[in-house]
Amino acid sequence: MAAKEVDEGPVKNRHGRLKRAAAAMASVSLATSGLSSCEDNGAVDPAPPPLQCDAVGAGQLLEAMAQRDGRQITVAVNTLTPGLWMSAEVLAPENLTAVGTELNTEFGPVRIMLELVSDSVTEASFTFAGVLRDISDDTVQCTVTRRFELIIRDNEVVVAQRASLPLQARQMPRLAIVEQRGRVVHIEAQTAYGGKSRAEWRVTAGSIQPISANRVRWTLPDAPGMYQIDVVMDYGVDGVGFDAIALEVDGSLSDS
Repeated sequence: MAAKEVDEGPVKNRHGRLKRAAAAMASVSLATSGLSSCEDNGAVDPAPPPLQCDAVGAGQLLEAMAQRDGRQITVAVNTLTPGLWMSAEVLAPENLTAVGTELNTEFGPVRIMLELVSDSVTEASFTFAGVLRDISDDTVQCTVTRRFELIIRDNEVVVAQRASLPLQARQMPRLAIVEQRGRVVHIEAQTAYGGKSRAEWRVTAGSIQPISANRVRWTLPDAPGMYQIDVVMDYGVDGVGFDAIALEVDGSLSDS
């Protein structure tokens, strides 16, 4: 029997909503202990690490999406690290006029309102600059900047980055649960790094079997408790990256 997911309501964590999952006859719940973001399985995360300005200042943890309505373009800039935007502005726009910015009162994206200088513009760009505050310590504030490029195709706007991502962002792995059947969980190490890499795995209990270069099958123990899986991504001369997630076994689980 396949694992059945039960929605017990969203629970906030440092990367957004999180749900508890139940397996056949019991439950396995997830909590991140590294840099992973969690989607549909798991339990409450531990407290997030403090904001590190050298890890966010170049905008390596920003993502953006844009919509067009005539000459009006709205760009939503979101951060993948926990923090509250204190200020935001548009600098050095090209083929654009900056209309204004709108800050979310909680942890949502910054909305940037822009206007194309003409209907014939197919490429435009701007620099986003803002101040991001640590969610638990208002004395920790980081200045974040990043240059974005807009590619306009009819009514579609594609947001790109003029320069490649900093190496730190390209190296960052993310562990994701891609399948769960009782005590058997498939874990994948996802990374945006474009070169050769090698994943090295370690678990505190249970057994792991390789499925592919970046994916393993983890069979958790029968005994209730919290168990952790770690990955080290080896990028050769470009260094290493790591992540970890923890699963809590509660009760007796079926393997099917």
